[in-house]
Amino acid sequence: MNNTLSCRRACLARVWPLALLLALPHEAHAQTDFMNTDRGRPFAVEDALTVERWAFEVQLSPMRIERTVGAGTRVSTTPGFSFGILPRVELTVELPLVERHTGSRRTLSLAGLDVGLLHQLNTESEHLPAFGLRLDATLPVGGLAPSHAHTSVGVLATRSFDDGIRLHANANLSGSGTLQTSGDPEARFHSNWSTGLAIDKTFPLRFALVGLEGTVREPNGLPGMREWSVALGSRLQVEPRWLLDAGLGRSGGAGYETWFATVGATWALGWRYGIVPGGR
Repeated sequence: MNNTLSCRRACLARVWPLALLLALPHEAHAQTDFMNTDRGRPFAVEDALTVERWAFEVQLSPMRIERTVGAGTRVSTTPGFSFGILPRVELTVELPLVERHTGSRRTLSLAGLDVGLLHQLNTESEHLPAFGLRLDATLPVGGLAPSHAHTSVGVLATRSFDDGIRLHANANLSGSGTLQTSGDPEARFHSNWSTGLAIDKTFPLRFALVGLEGTVREPNGLPGMREWSVALGSRLQVEPRWLLDAGLGRSGGAGYETWFATVGATWALGWRYGIVPGGR
């Protein structure tokens, strides 16, 4: 009897370190998803980090509600997914659906098909921020889509400091030229160029993040105009694979003033039930 118990204890002593090691990739992936500030969830400014290779994130009905003084209400939802196709390379596909209310008129239609690639150029070090390069295209799919493909290129940077403080910088330039407002009712929601800064504070023990951002851009169809925007937002990881985000902000300066709010949920899954091989 004693020999049997001793054998079981010896086996457990050998097995539990291996079990713990196998669990670590899933936990490490799950417990840091809340830090990945994807564009629009909830900030326009995003960090330079990609999802891990083979990791898969589904954005479920993220919603943005905008109320523009004198121009009605615009509600958009942009379901989509992100997939780590290569180490430090992320593919994003989104399908924006827009509902516009102007007086008694209501318009509901797709506003394009968005496809993007984000490449994290390096891992952040003590002396060097993490840098990323983003390529995006909005394809003419739907009644509110641009009349031709709208493309842009962006540069991203993320720098981490003590106490969970992070600073992000984005700059984007359109390669499509100026769209015609009369032919593209959503033209001003694209940009000829944009730049922005964001600062956030992470709370790893609570799996939460809060942040503040400011952006300046030139809307398409309004050359020479400048729109500023400020927003406050947060992300919360409620379960290993589920994240919630919300934000509130104000924009103006391009001939109109807008209040907006965002809310969304993300479902994250690594390859083979959350264990991500290869890492970034």
